[in-house]
Amino acid sequence: MRGWLARVLWSIQCRLNREFSWAPAPDLRALYGQRGNSVDVLGGVHQRAALLVGVTSFGRPEECSSLLRSIATSLERAGLLDRTFVVVVRDTSAHDYSVVLQSLDAHFKGRFAFYESQRWYGKPGRYLTYQILFDATRALGAEHALFFEDDVAIPADFVERSLGLYEAISDPKKAILYLARFPDDNPRGQWVRFARREHPSLELEETAWFDLHAFVAGRRFFEVLNWRLFRPLRWRWVGNPKRSSGVSEQMTLRLFRRASIYQVRSSLAFHGKAPSLLNVEARQERSLDNFPSDPSR
Repeated sequence: MRGWLARVLWSIQCRLNREFSWAPAPDLRALYGQRGNSVDVLGGVHQRAALLVGVTSFGRPEECSSLLRSIATSLERAGLLDRTFVVVVRDTSAHDYSVVLQSLDAHFKGRFAFYESQRWYGKPGRYLTYQILFDATRALGAEHALFFEDDVAIPADFVERSLGLYEAISDPKKAILYLARFPDDNPRGQWVRFARREHPSLELEETAWFDLHAFVAGRRFFEVLNWRLFRPLRWRWVGNPKRSSGVSEQMTLRLFRRASIYQVRSSLAFHGKAPSLLNVEARQERSLDNFPSDPSR
């Protein structure tokens, strides 16, 4: 009963875009520490960036480091390397993240922040990692943000293609371009009922929903969400431990009819080689593997 009520209350508050809580906002600087040459953008450092790149990570230092190298290559190709600030937010695990700090120092020296949680927060605390990315985007005055999970792979022209497609969308309500595509994506939407609409001239579809693998966010995205994510209700996983963290679900529900969400027709971000660490049971039911079957492609 409590699980059912939690899901109903969760849906209502997301649809209304208003959190049913009087609890103060979490003190992120108390919950997350820093290492190495990280710049504390949550502390009011006066830097500016045209683009924020945010990477969330848990238990995958090698994959995260590889992704950072690919991002640096793609940013350099797009001529944006010196105008970008990179933020990596790690949920603590027993893994050694020295290789990630080395990659950040090598490619983004003086223009990166690395935050790691004081303890493991898992699904209930996943919203905190994105709250850090929200706050960093705001502090840096970035007009666009590129968000990644640590287990995706991207081609060298990823940044120019992603930002080019997003900028080419003339819709004044545009907020998100979801950069991953899977063969079994729901054609009628996820968490909301919405039939896909093909864009008349671009290789995109309006979808009204997105997931966290890789996406471009514009200022409207943050403004509609009031730069704040809701914490999940504590009964969310009662009766169904396979339920996700709720981060992409709440974003989708809160943006519905308030902003436009698009998805590429052909995936620009590739996912599925690394095993899931947070949603193991769900991944067994749905592989979320969109790597081309032909490795030469």
